[in-house]
Amino acid sequence: MRSRILVFPLVALVACLTASVPAAEPNAKSAARPAPFNEKVYTFQQIEQEKSNLKDRIVRVEISKLLGEGEDKGSGMVRFIAKDSSKSTTPYGQVAFPREGLEKTGLQKEEKGPLIIYFQVHVVAPNAAAVCEAVGTKFSPDAKGGRYEW
Repeated sequence: MRSRILVFPLVALVACLTASVPAAEPNAKSAARPAPFNEKVYTFQQIEQEKSNLKDRIVRVEISKLLGEGEDKGSGMVRFIAKDSSKSTTPYGQVAFPREGLEKTGLQKEEKGPLIIYFQVHVVAPNAAAVCEAVGTKFSPDAKGGRYEW
């Protein structure tokens, strides 16, 4: 009985560590997505504090820079640790960018920030950090929610 109790936390930990952000749709710039949750500019600290309420919603974050080279998980998305432009004690968060977004914003190659980006908040598990999937820098409302573009 004791071995069964230990297996579940291990399986949950492995699931959190290997979870990936859903792959972007092939024609992401024309795919309808929900409108932004609100017009507030969030910090990564606020996203972590409110992640259960923000799960799967789209929020704005002002990014000052991406750290490191990024990690490509093979889904067309490149993961980074990003720094927001707040002066908070924890201005860092996990983000995933489609290659198109990286090219058009120039955030990976240049010190281009700060730049406001729309992110969809993904929460894999309550104790895991949220991952923010970049969806664009511009939003155009339509009947189905809206379209995000770079």
